[in-house]
Amino acid sequence: MRFALVALGLSALFCGCATIHPKIEVRHFGRLDPDRDAQVATLATSSRKAGTPVDQVEVVAGTLPTGLALEENGTKLVASAGGQADFEVLGEVEVDFAPMVQGAFFRNFYWTWGYGEGWRKGLCYPQAPLKLLTLGLWTILPLAWPCMASAPGDATERERALVKSIKHGVAAMGGNLAVVVNSGQMSYVTISGGRYSATGTVNTIKKTSLRAFAVRQRSRRDVRPTQQSGSQARAGTSTVVE
Repeated sequence: MRFALVALGLSALFCGCATIHPKIEVRHFGRLDPDRDAQVATLATSSRKAGTPVDQVEVVAGTLPTGLALEENGTKLVASAGGQADFEVLGEVEVDFAPMVQGAFFRNFYWTWGYGEGWRKGLCYPQAPLKLLTLGLWTILPLAWPCMASAPGDATERERALVKSIKHGVAAMGGNLAVVVNSGQMSYVTISGGRYSATGTVNTIKKTSLRAFAVRQRSRRDVRPTQQSGSQARAGTSTVVE
């Protein structure tokens, strides 16, 4: 029964009210600098929350512009001798729903989120202590349902959110081209059975992560890393939570 409830809770995370974004991680090629990577990932997340336009970033999969080549079974992207003047490979961006979904269990059932709308803040913030005091039982009340947050339940919506986050990550690195090389999925096990036997079933949720190389294509346009203005920062008022 306990395992079935865990599986039910995981499934519920893909059909809630407010929307959870995937986590953005970046890694610059060249000199190893974890602090810089973390700062740029934070900038990308803030840019996404503010709704900063990233239309300048093109995302491609299954094809490459002339002048770029994948090597070492797709783990390395390089500019060919004739393409070094046009392309600079900056690093890689990975976006993943899994870390956010795992953390959502606690925040949905025992605490709250940073909502965009004032009415949702007024409704949900006072309920946070009640969730904690009742060990999560408060969330069975309809009053608590608008305070729940989830990843998109539809695979196409999840893919759209992943691509958008890839764009913000690439833009924050100063790129204008994302070359997608990997798409991931989440798996979980449900266990059912009687008193003396049990059966496990593996369930899969597709399109929960993407990994892409970040490239600056000089021949198309010269771009700078994303910068968030004060007016953009105040513009984030949607149901999306971070």
